[in-house]
Amino acid sequence: MTWVTEQRTAGGRASARLDRFDFGVLLALAGLSLAFLFWVFVRGGVFGGWEGYVVADQGQYLVWIREAGEHVLIANRFDMRPDDHVFLHPTLLLSGVLYALGVSAPVAYLLWKPVAVLVLFAGVWRFVRAHLEGRWDRRAALVVALFFVSPAAVLSPLWGEKGRGTFDFISGEIWPAGHLWGYPMSAIAVGLTPLVFLWAARAVTALRETGVPWRARSAALAAGAAMLVSALHPWQGAMIIAVVGVAALWAAVAREARWQELARALWPVLVAPLLPAAYYFVLRHADASWEAGTDNYATPLDWTMTGRLALALAPLALPALLGYRGRVNGLGERVLRLWAPLGLVLYLFPGTPVRFHAFNGLSIPLAVLAARGLAPYGARARAAGGSRRGLAVAVAAGWCALLVLPGTVDRVRSARGAVYLNQQPFNLDDGEARALDAIADNGRGGGVLTSVDLAAIVPYWTGHETWVATPSWTPDFGPRAAQASNLFAGRLDPAAARSLVRGTGVRYVLSDCRTAADLGAALASEASVRRYGCATLYELRPGS
Repeated sequence: MTWVTEQRTAGGRASARLDRFDFGVLLALAGLSLAFLFWVFVRGGVFGGWEGYVVADQGQYLVWIREAGEHVLIANRFDMRPDDHVFLHPTLLLSGVLYALGVSAPVAYLLWKPVAVLVLFAGVWRFVRAHLEGRWDRRAALVVALFFVSPAAVLSPLWGEKGRGTFDFISGEIWPAGHLWGYPMSAIAVGLTPLVFLWAARAVTALRETGVPWRARSAALAAGAAMLVSALHPWQGAMIIAVVGVAALWAAVAREARWQELARALWPVLVAPLLPAAYYFVLRHADASWEAGTDNYATPLDWTMTGRLALALAPLALPALLGYRGRVNGLGERVLRLWAPLGLVLYLFPGTPVRFHAFNGLSIPLAVLAARGLAPYGARARAAGGSRRGLAVAVAAGWCALLVLPGTVDRVRSARGAVYLNQQPFNLDDGEARALDAIADNGRGGGVLTSVDLAAIVPYWTGHETWVATPSWTPDFGPRAAQASNLFAGRLDPAAARSLVRGTGVRYVLSDCRTAADLGAALASEASVRRYGCATLYELRPGS
C-alpha cells in the first residue's frame, strides 16, 4: 500500500486520500476527544450532562438547546428577569429540533462531537497538504498542529499555583484538540478556518483562469463557511477578515494581482463574516442581557500573562520563524505567513473581548511554518546518510514528542483531577438529581437559588430560571455569587439569610451536597422542606 495517493483532477487540483498514518492521527484525535467524558463516567454518579473544565459554559449551551427546541429563539435564563427570545443559534437550533423530538439536551449536544472531530481534522489535514510536500514534513506538521500543548504548563513547580493556572488556561486556548472537551462549536470554527483560507485562494486562481470565480464550488464554500465560522465563534470570523483582507492588500501592493481583481474574487469572503457580526452588534445594543454578557467578556491586557503566553508559544514559534524565509507567491502563501502575526495583533487590539481566543488555532500555521523551516536541515541530513540520517530522525521525532506528549498527558491528568476533585458538579449525587426532578415536575413556576456551580444545571434540567449562575449572563455576577456563597456556607445569620432569599424573588432554594450550611433555622417557617439524601429543597410559600 502506498503512503500517499494523489491524482490530478481535470481542473488541475491535487486530490488525495488519507494514508495509514493519517487514519492513525484521526483515531488518536477521536480517542482524545473522549478523555474527559471517560473520567466523568469512571467516577460514577448521575451524569450532569457535560464535559470540560467550566460547567457554567456547558450549562449555557444545554439550556440554549432546550430554549431552541421550545421557542426557536433563545432567552437568558440566568438572571430572574423578564427576557425576550431574541437569539438564533444556527447549529444549536438543529440540536433543539432533536430535543423537541425527545432527545435529551446533553445527547443532542454530544452528537456534535464526531462532527467537530472530522471538521477539525479535515481542515488541518488539507491545510498541511496544501503547504508542504514532503511526507514526513506533512506528518510532523499534522501531529503538532492538532496536538500542540506547551511543555511550559508541565513545569508547574517553577510557576507556583497561580502561574500553573495561567499556563493551564493558555494551553487550553492554544490546544486545538482541547476544544473537543465541551466546545465542539469552537472546534468546528477552528477546523473551518483553514478551509476558508484554502478556498479563498482558489477563488483568486479561478478568477485569473476563467474570469468567473464565484461560479466555482470552492468560492461559494469559502463564503458560506466564513459566515458559519463567524456565527459559531466570532473571534475566528474576525481572524478570517483580518487575514484575507491584509493578504489581498499585500498581493495588490506587490503587484501580484490588480486590486480590482482581488476585490472581485474575495469580497464575498470578507462580507460573509460581517453578517453574523452585525447580528451580534444589534443584539448587544437592543437586548440588556446581551449587552451585559458582552461587557462581561471584556478582558484587560495583562502583560504578565502576555509574557507567559510568549513563553508557552516559544517552543513552536521559534522554529516557525525559519519558515518565513524565501519568496512569497500567491494569496495562500501570504495567508500562511500572516495568520499567526495577526493573531497577536487581535490579542493586543484595544477592547478585544476574551483576548486569548485570538490564539485559537494558531498552532496550525505555526506547525506548517516550523516544518517548512526545519525541512532543509532534515533533507541534508538524510542525504548524508549513516549516523547523521539517524540523528536527524531522532531529533525531529523528539521535537514533535516534546511539543505534544508531555502537555497532552498533563491535560488528561488535569481532566481527571478536575472531575475527582468534585468542586464542580460533573457528576451529581442521586439526591441532587431527585431534587432537580422535583422542581421540574411540580408544575409550578418560580426561580431557583442554589450554589453557583449547580445553578448552571437548573435551567436546562428543570426549565426554571436561576438567580445566579454564569458570569456571562447573570447581572452583577460578582456580588450575587458572593451572597450565594455566604448563604450556602453558613456565614449568614437566620435573619440575613431570610432577607437575602426574599430579595431574590425565587420560589425554590436548593442546598446541594457540597453545601455546609443547614438553612432550616432560617427558612423552615417560610417554606416546605424536603430532603433528598444530602440535598435539601426549600419551596417558599406564596407571600412569605
